[in-house]
Amino acid sequence: MSIVSLICFLIAFLIVLSCFRRGADIFSPARVFGFIWAVAIGLADLKLSRLQHEWSAFAWITMLIGLLSFLIGVFFVSILFISKSSHPIDEIRRRQYSLEISPNTFYLSILILFCLYIFAYMIEWFKAGTLPLFATFPDRARNEFPIFGIHLFIGAMPVILFLVVEYLFLVRTLIIKKIMLTAIFLITVISYFFLMNRLYYVLFFILALGFTYYSTKVIRLRTVGFAGIVLVGLLAFLQYFREARYAENFLYVVSEMKYSSKYAVLTGPYMYIVMNLENFARAVPRLESFTFGFFSFDFLMALTGLKHWLIAYFGLQERVYLVSGYNTFPFIWDYYYDFGIIGLTLLSGSLGFVCALIHRWMRTQPSLLNVSLYAIILFVIVISFFTNALASLNFIFNSVLIIFVHILIRRKNPGSIPLMAHQ
Repeated sequence: MSIVSLICFLIAFLIVLSCFRRGADIFSPARVFGFIWAVAIGLADLKLSRLQHEWSAFAWITMLIGLLSFLIGVFFVSILFISKSSHPIDEIRRRQYSLEISPNTFYLSILILFCLYIFAYMIEWFKAGTLPLFATFPDRARNEFPIFGIHLFIGAMPVILFLVVEYLFLVRTLIIKKIMLTAIFLITVISYFFLMNRLYYVLFFILALGFTYYSTKVIRLRTVGFAGIVLVGLLAFLQYFREARYAENFLYVVSEMKYSSKYAVLTGPYMYIVMNLENFARAVPRLESFTFGFFSFDFLMALTGLKHWLIAYFGLQERVYLVSGYNTFPFIWDYYYDFGIIGLTLLSGSLGFVCALIHRWMRTQPSLLNVSLYAIILFVIVISFFTNALASLNFIFNSVLIIFVHILIRRKNPGSIPLMAHQ
């Protein structure tokens, strides 16, 4: 094991250790970001695959600039609000969020979103003729299945599940409504499974985790660990369906792993973490031109319909200098690809500042909207080693949808909501 890996794993261990301190906020931006990236870099430096390479000094410096800029942005918020106290986690959990919402509007919002989801699902199914899970080549069918625009409502799957979880936790309702919402939850989970897309299950998981942690006493470190194991199992099951039709131990073989095939089951989790960083480290020293905001604001390009036109006109490449089928990059890649070192520093620092600001806002002015907003930010941080969620139109659409619904269901005159009331 390299010295880099040892240092990174030690940092990750110390962060976990700090979570056991009484009153610690285990999902604070610095803790989550520091843990995720310490583990990712530590694993990447193990070099367990022949697809990996030794990183250049420039690649290391560039990556560290992006990561430190994010943490500096978080630190600036701490300095700005150093004199303003925030509510302890236990007090935030005891807040009566149910007093903020209109139950009927909340229930109706979930029904409408579910109907739009089913309607869009049927349209795409009819057009494709089959579902990706049952196609001859599931992975290819998964990419060809969506219809632009309509698929946004199918991509709202995590929003529907998240709202159902919130409703069931917060609203005392008739048993018939609980049965109806449970049915909606199960139908949505199962039907989306046939589309072979894993990322939105992760989005729902993080949203639900953030909400339950800051709103209930359900979440503890052990429950986080158990839920994580269940999620990884589900994702691995999906991966099996996508690859089982090609060859046994397919992922192990194409990933050119250095360890014995007896441990092939570890290949997927390992490669899906480290290859994002490897792609970044490989591409950064080779990049000769910049795209000036095209990829950082990809969602705007997609929304306006300019994305594919601009790619064809300027000959832009979204994935560059790849040496394998792993084609994802960490969040800092978009900023560097667009604006170089300066843009990477400013945009990564700004992202850290905004994430910490929303967290502080949630801690000082707890409300259902603010808790949900930080749950969204939590996903951005957790998935930062894998992709830049803020560049995705689907993610932006889901985020806007969550914010809109929470504004819509808010009582016009909620009155004074007790912070220390028993819930």
